[in-house]
Amino acid sequence: MTSSLCIMQMALAAIQDVLLAIAAGSILCSTTLATVFASSRDAARLRLRGSIKQAMPGIRLPAILWFSLCALAIAQLVSLWPQAATMSGSTLSAALGMLSIVLRQSHDGAAWLIGAAGIAVALAASRVHLRGGQARGSSSLRPGSAPPPWPIRITMLGLALYAAGKAAASHAAEAGDFSLTQAVYCVHVGASAAWAGGVIIAACVLPTFALHTRADGGRHLAFCERLSRASAIALTLVALSGLYNVAWVCANAPAPLVGTYYGRWLGAKLVIVATAALLRILNRAVWVPRLRAAQRVHGGESNTLSPRYSVTAAHLGRTLWVESALLAAALIAAATLSHLPPA
Repeated sequence: MTSSLCIMQMALAAIQDVLLAIAAGSILCSTTLATVFASSRDAARLRLRGSIKQAMPGIRLPAILWFSLCALAIAQLVSLWPQAATMSGSTLSAALGMLSIVLRQSHDGAAWLIGAAGIAVALAASRVHLRGGQARGSSSLRPGSAPPPWPIRITMLGLALYAAGKAAASHAAEAGDFSLTQAVYCVHVGASAAWAGGVIIAACVLPTFALHTRADGGRHLAFCERLSRASAIALTLVALSGLYNVAWVCANAPAPLVGTYYGRWLGAKLVIVATAALLRILNRAVWVPRLRAAQRVHGGESNTLSPRYSVTAAHLGRTLWVESALLAAALIAAATLSHLPPA
């Protein structure tokens, strides 16, 4: 029977996975939008006006990134408490005195510190990115100037360090530190966050994008195409690393997984991910080409949308919302698996 402490750890892990996905999706969508606007013919004018922030006032991706990382830091801090109670076999109130011992003398404590250090690095860099975006929105920049890329790169480095901490505390830790299994699990965590977060944020961004760019079909289509390619890469990494992880777990499980709690949750996760992957293929193979065809038929106008383009974009948006819900469910299933023994 699953204990209340284990349920608490699963809930905290699910919250952390969703927050990591939101942070990764904010980075993916913001860099994609920046690339789309930087390649547009009126890029200099848009940069003078604060670039994306002024062109799409409903989108605050740097703020979403910052607040998601703040919430992730709080969840990471709280997660150590039930972890200490589980490791010491004590109650939550008695586990407060065990926190320092868990951090100094356990492998899970070291993994927690790695993850916390990654969040701290990402928080510092994202704060610089957020303040830089606020400054660009309130002051003029030279034509052709662009925001420095280093805060986002350091934020990504911090998230990668956090993913490494998660890998060190997962079932993959049984293969040893700095092992191939841990590295593959780290890639799986990062790719899953990029795929899920990119879809979740894009489902929110696209309607605002179309509204505040005065139905700019050219940039809307460019954003959809670039995001579709990025999601396809993330899906490929998720599939390859996921297959490796499943094969490793099955090979090292003490008994067949069929009929166990772990096996049931694993099967549910695989079904959810497969369904989301089918929707991703539908978007890339059907809706994005139809958007491209509708824009071409419309003569490539960049300041208006044809009815055909609008209808196709609406279908794409609804598919993204369904895919977002499925991927959120997959993240919850993955968090549950991380706290169930494969037996």
